[in-house]
Amino acid sequence: MSAPMPIRLCLLLVPLVGAVCLLPIGCGGGEDALVSVTPLQHDFGRIRHGDVKFQAFTIRNNSDRAITISKAEPNCGCFKTVPMRKRRLDPGQETELKIKFESGAVPAQQLKGKFVHVMTDHPEAQGLKIPLEGHIFAPVALSVEGGLDKLYFGLIGNEASLAPRKCFIRCEPQYKAELDTSMQTFEKGYAIRPLQLASLFDVEIEPTKDGYAIAVALKPDAANPGQGHQLMGSITFRVRESGPGLKERVIPYTVKLHGTWPTR
Repeated sequence: MSAPMPIRLCLLLVPLVGAVCLLPIGCGGGEDALVSVTPLQHDFGRIRHGDVKFQAFTIRNNSDRAITISKAEPNCGCFKTVPMRKRRLDPGQETELKIKFESGAVPAQQLKGKFVHVMTDHPEAQGLKIPLEGHIFAPVALSVEGGLDKLYFGLIGNEASLAPRKCFIRCEPQYKAELDTSMQTFEKGYAIRPLQLASLFDVEIEPTKDGYAIAVALKPDAANPGQGHQLMGSITFRVRESGPGLKERVIPYTVKLHGTWPTR
């Protein structure tokens, strides 16, 4: 008996934790695949937190039937797909998939394991993954003392609530940060009525070797708008970033404020 003819669809065994995944080789994305993508992957390199980059990919239908691209979905909120002009591809046709990298959507980090999942209606090439990498760096960063996510004053009126709460603006050595103290603004807090937070707090700013230390303290005579009400608001500092390879820009850094007036 002669050996059976090889089928068009081959299976590739990919070991996973506790399982085996069967992937059609036609959706691998290479030039010989039924549906190919060029380039196969992309590394955005170093990108400053908050900056935006784009990368275009070419998707080609190498099969002998028309296909429709039903979905192109990233697995990270920092990547967006620009609406595709053409989703239906006849044999030999191509279309462009453009990816928008919004680095400010996630904290500064080294991106690994990110990809765009492209789905088609071809029965032998239903999905392919386009790996994406990048390094988001922050030349200037804001942090709150104690690793907290806000300046918390606790029960307002006792001695502990009057102690200054600190936050820090730190700059990487090769870059420069200038804090515009005239542009610091308080957002309104809410209790019984809107409060002008600027009248409740004293702010002291001290330069440090790598940025600024900011002390925010409640004034001893901070008005009590009512019993048991919450103080909720924020303070925003505007910082001018500059340095080698960076386009100068002014960035707002916001810290939340929280506390409670006692019930009497």
